Amino acid sequence: MLLESHPDVAEACSFGIPDAVSGERVAAIVRARTPDLLAQDLILWCRENARADAVPSKIEIVGEIPKNDRGKIARVDVKARMIAKWS
Repeated sequence: MLLESHPDVAEACSFGIPDAVSGERVAAIVRARTPDLLAQDLILWCRENARADAVPSKIEIVGEIPKNDRGKIARVDVKARMIAKWS
């Protein structure tokens, strides 16, 4: 994943969120390596390093990304939580 190649990103999870115009947009949550990382800076960095349709429209920086009992990112839970938060 592109976001995980950013030097200040420890871990990231991207997912689709509903969009009235296009049907779906890209969004992501990120666990940062540094406390001063800003979501807007990551979006700008993605614009320089990815196709326009792959750039997240929203990024949330979190302390931890939820995992399932096998230690993998709980994508369904992440997506549901973020859609509820952003709605």
